[in-house]
Amino acid sequence: MVCGMFCCRYTLDKVVRYHQSRSGAKPEHRLVPMVAGGIVLPIGLLVYGWTAQVRCHWMLPVVGLAMCGFSVATSLISCVSYLVDAFGLYAASAIAAIITLRCVAGVVLPLAGPALFAKLGLGWGATLLAFITLAFIPIPITMLRIGERIRSSGKLKIIH
Repeated sequence: MVCGMFCCRYTLDKVVRYHQSRSGAKPEHRLVPMVAGGIVLPIGLLVYGWTAQVRCHWMLPVVGLAMCGFSVATSLISCVSYLVDAFGLYAASAIAAIITLRCVAGVVLPLAGPALFAKLGLGWGATLLAFITLAFIPIPITMLRIGERIRSSGKLKIIH
């Protein structure tokens, strides 16, 4: 996770500086590392699940989990940076809503984990989770493309 935090910090700064020098930075430019994190997460889940399934050396599942931690840290920092830039004065409310959603998901989703892995095994259970995470990759890409239009629409426009 620490590697993801440092990588995201430098990537965010470089992307924003690059866009400021060209046409001006938008809050959506903060989502670029999230795309990379979204791609690394299913890979990390697959590495973890299948290396644990076949009982490889303990270091290989740890590498898969490190990839997952990198992805989570990168996505979280990108998301919070985007919310701060997009909502300005109301950023605390937006971040509180996201934290509440994460906490509810963190309470409810682990209840399904033991049944999932008992039924499918580590390899196929992690593969199912990887496919679910693949379904979320288009969200930051879509926000990069049409996020400004969504933010500036009449109902969602934030007036400071």
